[in-house]
Formats: sequence, C-alpha cells, structure tokens
Amino acid sequence: MKKVLSIVLTALLSLSMVFGLAACGGPTEEQSEKLDELMTQFESIMADCETEYDKLAAVMEGQEGMDEVTQTMENVRKTAEDMRKSYDESKDSYDEEKADAVIALLETQIKNGENFLNAMKAANTDPEG
Repeated sequence: MKKVLSIVLTALLSLSMVFGLAACGGPTEEQSEKLDELMTQFESIMADCETEYDKLAAVMEGQEGMDEVTQTMENVRKTAEDMRKSYDESKDSYDEEKADAVIALLETQIKNGENFLNAMKAANTDPEG
C-alpha cells in the first residue's frame, strides 16, 4: 500500500510546470497546430488521471497516506488549470524558438502524465501494493 502511494506521489510531483515563456513574434502555423494538439492530449490524460484518482479515493478512503495523495492531486489540478490559462494567454506571443521549447515541455508533461496515469491504474489494480 505505501509502495503504491509512494509511486503515485512521485508521479504526481513530476507534473508541475507553468508556461512562462513569452516573446515577440509568433509561432509558425505548424507549431501552433502542434501546441494545440499537445495541450489537448495533455488535458485528455489529466481527465483520465482524474477518473483513476476518483476510483482510488473511493477504495482507499481514510487509509494512511491518502490525504497526501489527495492534496497532491489538488495541486496537480491547479497546475493543469494554470498551464491552460497561461498557455491561452501566451500561445500567440511565442516566437519560433520559444514555441519549440514549449512543445518540448508539453511532450515531457505528457510523458509525466502518462506515468502518473499508469501509476494510478496500477494502484487501482492492486491497492494493497
């Protein structure tokens, strides 16, 4: 159980990023499409994580360590919301170089999100860990 929660917490903590990259100019059309696609993919993974978290919370309600998972999940929710807001506010101001950097960051966040989702699925498969 503690092992599962530890894996989930580690995966959750890797999902902390905010878009602060802004510059003059704008991304290419191809970059804009890629950014939108990646943001949508990230949000889809986060929705799947929410579903898995809800399952885990129902099974492990009141158990040791679940409060920490819940608090961390709330932080991840806030981070994902902040990412979307910051992205929407800044996406047209990225120059091509910054757009490439944001694409790379989003790809990393998607991998982190997938790791978190897999950890949540594993926790739901074997909550006793």
